[in-house]
Amino acid sequence: MPVTRTVRTTTFVLCLAFVASIASAKSQFAGKWVTPKASKVTEQHSITVDIVETQGTLSGTVILVNPDRTEVRLPILNPAITGTSLEFETRNGSDSIAWRLTLKGKNRAFLHGSIGEMLIDERMVKAK
Repeated sequence: MPVTRTVRTTTFVLCLAFVASIASAKSQFAGKWVTPKASKVTEQHSITVDIVETQGTLSGTVILVNPDRTEVRLPILNPAITGTSLEFETRNGSDSIAWRLTLKGKNRAFLHGSIGEMLIDERMVKAK
């Protein structure tokens, strides 16, 4: 009996560790991600991706700053984690933008966005 109990306990602990690793992978994306430098024109970060995790579900907003300092706020839709990348989309009117935020370390990432032939590729850092 002790061997069976040890195997069950070990299996249970491994299952908990697996679930915890999935949860921590999601939490790595949570937070405010910004372009490393503020724009010289607007004195603001040109792109901010604000990701919120609530009960294991990711949501948030992409904020784009125009040269005239106006902001476009787009809610994050359909987030999905694949390895070290978070893929999601946003909509601006009838336009759908596909995004991918790929982690490049604990506080660094690369943001790729595409809408038709327009591409957005930006280095991102996690704001403190």
